[in-house]
Amino acid sequence: MNNFIEEDNTTEENNFPENKNFVAKKSLGQNFLHAPNVISAMVHAGKVSAESTVLEVGPGKGALTIKLLETGAKVIAIEKDDRAIPFLQEKFANEIKEGKLKLIHDDVLKFNEQNLANYILIANIPYYITGEFIRKFLETKNPPLRMVIMLQKEVAKRITDKKESILSLSVKAYGEPKYLVTVPRKFFRPMPNVDSAVLIIENISKRFFEDSRIDEKYYFELIKTAFSHKRKVVIKNLETKITKEALTAIWEKEKIYKFDKKSKKPVYSIDTPPPYVSGEMHMGHAFSYAQQDFIARFRRMLGGNVFYPFGTDDNGLPTERYVEKINNIKSKSMSR
Repeated sequence: MNNFIEEDNTTEENNFPENKNFVAKKSLGQNFLHAPNVISAMVHAGKVSAESTVLEVGPGKGALTIKLLETGAKVIAIEKDDRAIPFLQEKFANEIKEGKLKLIHDDVLKFNEQNLANYILIANIPYYITGEFIRKFLETKNPPLRMVIMLQKEVAKRITDKKESILSLSVKAYGEPKYLVTVPRKFFRPMPNVDSAVLIIENISKRFFEDSRIDEKYYFELIKTAFSHKRKVVIKNLETKITKEALTAIWEKEKIYKFDKKSKKPVYSIDTPPPYVSGEMHMGHAFSYAQQDFIARFRRMLGGNVFYPFGTDDNGLPTERYVEKINNIKSKSMSR
């Protein structure tokens, strides 16, 4: 799929000439999307089918609603704007009567999603509620199967960027975000001051917290502390929250370093062949073993079950001594 939406002359005004007076309301942060290509991309990204239940947030004039209903999915649309409700009720009277569409007049931030089952969330929301909106549907006990949302381009970039931030770590703790497509500002009415983007978040769960056995609230306190002073090394920021002694105690108590043979998690194995016998420790040894150790620690941080079988000391000192013994020779007298 292209990373940039091409020009499309079809507009919602052309589709709904009877509703010329229904204009975007600034107090609600409304900017109506005028790009059928984007709408189709959002529906496709959501993997919507006739068996799906879709929670649509901010249907506005119903352009996205039409495409969702065309898939045969059951659509539950939440709209806060008082003016939009009678318009949508009239436009989709048959679909509402047939039970294909349920229209709810409510603020999505106050909506109770707990009674929904296996639902997909697709939203074109006011940008000023982006953070609170994402947090609500990631932290809930009943998260969607996936989220497809329109948001500011820069926010989408920050969430998916490899350079981590509080925002990116907060989202990635619950799911897997992916930047789908850039939507230029010219495709909105009224035209906003920034470009937009479509973001997908899949595999939403609390598995990260369950596997790492860390409390959600404490996790967010830690990352906020870690990023509290940008010019400081992360560990220096964290010292205000937790001491090195406390971290060491957690490491020992939880056996974070230990390989669990009974675990059902995929094994990440580090191949560490027996070292060759050399006379002296040099930088190559230090780099090789430091690299292995960094990888092992990083994989453990990701919650992996790491198999790191060979502990080294001075280029495998125990092995060197054994080779010396069975060959009756000192390592220093052996050629490289």
